[in-house]
Amino acid sequence: PVLCGIPSWTTVKSQERYLEILFENLDAPAAYLARNAMLSALAAGRASALVLDLGAATTSAVPVIDGYVLLRAVRRSTASGLWLDDELSSILKNKKGINEVIPRWCLGKTNQSADHVLSHLRQNVPSLLSLAQRDIIMQCKHSHCYLPGGRIRPGGTFELPDGTAIDIDPSIALLPERLFLQESTNQITTTENTSMLENSPDELATKVVKQEKLDETSDEAASAKRRKVDSQTDNGTSPDAPSKSTAKPDLARSSYYASPALTTFRSFEPPSYQSIPSLVRSALERSDVDVRKDLLNNVVLAGGTSLFPGLPERIHRELADNLAPTRLKTKLIVASPIERQFSAWIGASILASLGSFQQLWLSKQEYHEDGALSNLERWT
Repeated sequence: PVLCGIPSWTTVKSQERYLEILFENLDAPAAYLARNAMLSALAAGRASALVLDLGAATTSAVPVIDGYVLLRAVRRSTASGLWLDDELSSILKNKKGINEVIPRWCLGKTNQSADHVLSHLRQNVPSLLSLAQRDIIMQCKHSHCYLPGGRIRPGGTFELPDGTAIDIDPSIALLPERLFLQESTNQITTTENTSMLENSPDELATKVVKQEKLDETSDEAASAKRRKVDSQTDNGTSPDAPSKSTAKPDLARSSYYASPALTTFRSFEPPSYQSIPSLVRSALERSDVDVRKDLLNNVVLAGGTSLFPGLPERIHRELADNLAPTRLKTKLIVASPIERQFSAWIGASILASLGSFQQLWLSKQEYHEDGALSNLERWT
């Protein structure tokens, strides 16, 4: 049997494709698809929780109620680990004058120059070169980036494989601060970001609060627009459609609406930049009022990007400050670094070991007899 962890925003069509690969290509005898947020909550010992997952490609805030993901409240942002890698690459290029990082295995291996080897890699295997360069950027990020708890650490140096020494100034060391900066225009230049990151922690916090106050008006307008769109969608109409007779049917989503058990959630919005506090607040706004207290009392931190020193304390302080008007107590559940990095895997191992779970497997025979869609309802 195969227990597969899937992103919390995976659509039904993608789940059908998962099962098709498992049963028809890999010939699995049985399978189960579990959403990662539910598995992370299970790893933390919580049936209901707000899972804040800071991953490589996406940062998400996902409410889990009694073991089920609240799909309409799933919120995600592009501010993640890979996004920070790209930001660090821009800093190295614009401030440090390092246009390209040279991998170690391009140096001293042959009589050919490093430029010749890089040119060959760019033409033939660009993905391999990009992966090696990103790995070096990640080493710099993991070894020198942090969030200050009250004072800024003295800077150091990071040596690239070609011997170039990089001075670690606040623009690099305080790179994770960008996860908390609210962008009103969704575009902040490297110079603007650097000027923010060179301030003290108190000044940074003040800037974040001022930016959030400036964005309150635009946030309210966006919320009103979202409510209008949701109400029109719940009535079966699209706000941009001219009429039912002239609007073209969305064939890509027709199978998603085929099941009555799945019609409570319409579509997943594409990810865009959102700071961590606004991401959590947005997920809470889309959750039922009577469960918000339980969610805030069980905020589970997960994901590899959450391993920055000082990040859990900063998230707890930001949530307490941003949600102070709601008068709801916030409790952040922080496991060890290894458990946070592999929380979905740990939750899946716990789930698979439960005796009551064995009856939930989808067998290959059931898949061929009833199809994937009818069986997916039991997991939704």
